[in-house]
Amino acid sequence: QDEPLPAIILCHGFSGIREILLPPYAEAFARRGFAALVFDYRGFGDSQGERGRLVPAEQIVDIRNAITFMETVAGVDAGRIGLWGTSFGGANAICAAARDSRVKCLAVQITFGSGERMVTAGMGVEEREKMRGTLQKAWQRSVTKNKPLYLNMDQILTDPDSKAFYQKTVAQFPKLKTRLPLLTIQESLEYKPENSLAAVRVPILIIGADQDIVCPVEEARLLFEKDNPPK
Repeated sequence: QDEPLPAIILCHGFSGIREILLPPYAEAFARRGFAALVFDYRGFGDSQGERGRLVPAEQIVDIRNAITFMETVAGVDAGRIGLWGTSFGGANAICAAARDSRVKCLAVQITFGSGERMVTAGMGVEEREKMRGTLQKAWQRSVTKNKPLYLNMDQILTDPDSKAFYQKTVAQFPKLKTRLPLLTIQESLEYKPENSLAAVRVPILIIGADQDIVCPVEEARLLFEKDNPPK
């Protein structure tokens, strides 16, 4: 009888879908003897749910549900399940590993520790205050009138590289196209995965990229320092 395989669950980035970027990684893991799973968060790709709803707490639940699913797959060793996450998915994977003892190892690449640092990087004081005022009004409108404001992805993405990648990729994968609530920015501002690192009790691999302008390598360094405080 073949020995059950260790499993890796791959978590995609901001508003992504499982067909983009993840399959080559999953296939590489599979060739090396792992059972690999790619999936869509709720509201994206082939998953059900409100289209474009991006709430980190809910995506963390989706990752934990993926772990539960993998526990039921024949030929998978339920005691050896790890998480691999990229960009926003790396942040989600950190938080999921902090809460779920079934995660036995964790690898994250080009991710971040503080959404506030990410969103406000390069903004002046006046620009930050303007953004916060806009978000406050959008929140009030959503609560009092049940009329959330939505943005297209190219309105949310700010740097030229991300915009170009999105335009190229959405032409190839139409399912990627979706509108996100403006309050997704508020969710991102409040998201601080670095605060969950202390609760992660398994080995962590943190990978940064020197030339990444979306998730600067400094974020990887800060995560490493947070996970390895001076003694």
